Amino acid sequence: MNSLISQASELHTFLREMTDEWNRRLADSDDLARAHDRFVEDYRPVASDRFDAAFASMSLEVDALDANELRRVEPIVRALLQPYFLLSPFCRRVVDWPCGYPGDYRAVEMLFSGHEVATSAVGTVLGNYTLHTGPCEAHRGRSPWSHAQIASWCADERVERPAILSFACGPEVVLRRWVAAGGVADITLADHDPHALAWASRRLGKVLNGTKNPSTVREVHADAREIIKGDAARRLGIRASFDVVLVLGLLDYLEDPICVAFLESLATALRPGGLILLSNVSGPNPARALMETVGGWRVIHRTPERFAGLVGAAEHFGDLDVTVHDSGTNVYVAARRI
Repeated sequence: MNSLISQASELHTFLREMTDEWNRRLADSDDLARAHDRFVEDYRPVASDRFDAAFASMSLEVDALDANELRRVEPIVRALLQPYFLLSPFCRRVVDWPCGYPGDYRAVEMLFSGHEVATSAVGTVLGNYTLHTGPCEAHRGRSPWSHAQIASWCADERVERPAILSFACGPEVVLRRWVAAGGVADITLADHDPHALAWASRRLGKVLNGTKNPSTVREVHADAREIIKGDAARRLGIRASFDVVLVLGLLDYLEDPICVAFLESLATALRPGGLILLSNVSGPNPARALMETVGGWRVIHRTPERFAGLVGAAEHFGDLDVTVHDSGTNVYVAARRI
């Protein structure tokens, strides 16, 4: 615990010096925009190197502590580092969760943008550093991986217009980008948050109207607890089974037995031979200390073997294709419905 606090203290000193330098430049400049851009240009590589080393080392410490030790040390680490990271709009959202749950649709939208400009140049440096850590890069990596999997499945099955369900869809950027690239599908969006559903549907509709894409979009208000109760097809209000189901960003929050029960029930909404696409945060995750001790964003980390084992334990899926993102911080699984 003392080592973690010591490392956070050293990082706090660097952040304070960085902030002092920004304030000096701000006082000496009559061109705020230019001063901001110059500061970001000067500090981005220095800060990235410093943060990479610090958070990787701190993450090892977090991995080694038990839950009680973490509860004692986290408030100290947060007090040292969080005030600086809150200068970033993305980091602020991750800490505040104004929608009331982690990974809300607006946070994911910001994450997929991969870039931000804060009022403070320090906030810009910290926000863009955070947005380019392994977990954020891996989250964005779900998009090209999903597109390739859907394209391959459609070619194999000779399906030109798949019926696709995105469960816990959030802003549904993956399918938005897929239809923008010319993909055609009958899409069902399912989420527990009506605001997320409205946002995702509206943004998808805008793309479809702008490109004259004939895809359709419908919304279903549902959450994982309802699916776990059984008969997912009925609870999702469908008569025909889906060709493709996406669950990208939900399973990280479900304990193993609940995860298996959810997948077993959801399988009833997927036609035999249909494709399910899943993701989970993996490790080693050098940004874990940043996520948890600074941001308070906790997920269940699963190794590729453990995650594939959970999918296999659901008994309805075979032909598993397991892929680990280049960062090592996300595992993607594509499986066929038996």
